[in-house]
Amino acid sequence: MDAEEARYAALRQFGGVAQVQERCRELRGWVWLEQFGKAFLLAARMLRKDPRFSVVAIFTLGAGIAATASLFSLVNGLLRDPLPYPDPGRLVSVWRKNIGEELSFTPLTIPDLFELPERAKCFAELGAFSVRRFNLGGERAEAVEGALCTAGLFRAVGVQPLHGRWFLPEDEAGESTAAVILSNELWTQRFAADPACIGRSVASTDETTRSSG
Repeated sequence: MDAEEARYAALRQFGGVAQVQERCRELRGWVWLEQFGKAFLLAARMLRKDPRFSVVAIFTLGAGIAATASLFSLVNGLLRDPLPYPDPGRLVSVWRKNIGEELSFTPLTIPDLFELPERAKCFAELGAFSVRRFNLGGERAEAVEGALCTAGLFRAVGVQPLHGRWFLPEDEAGESTAAVILSNELWTQRFAADPACIGRSVASTDETTRSSG
């Protein structure tokens, strides 16, 4: 065939020149960078045309990035990072399940806490806590975050006190002279990190508690 007829036959077999060029361009590893550059230039021209829209768009983008980063940090800390305890893989939370409701879980009641050691023999240690606020008295009154804990809580998580001791079963007898374990933050800020505070009384507006560590 002559040259013109051969050219048309080749185009029919291999496709148009523009289509072949596009496929070759897509095979190059840096085509995404070229497309990103074109999209960036187009966005810059559109934002320059309307400054008010530009401010709103930049603010929305910044808020979205901040929210995404915060959510990632939260999920990463909860799901990926291990708990700060010696053997986090063996720690479990125990809840009450209401029969007949698919997603209804509630904290254990006091009777549940007494029955659980007898009914569930698979746990090496059992501990419970209830978060609450305490009003410390003295020369400088202060409201602090705390919790009521059972004696087995800290044995269950496998941590050791810096000073003093953990709770004992006899400490659960009553709240009027209940033992207190100070957090490192409260011990440092309120008691100047003085180890001599162990064994002394800590006065509050509704009860007097004894520091044990």
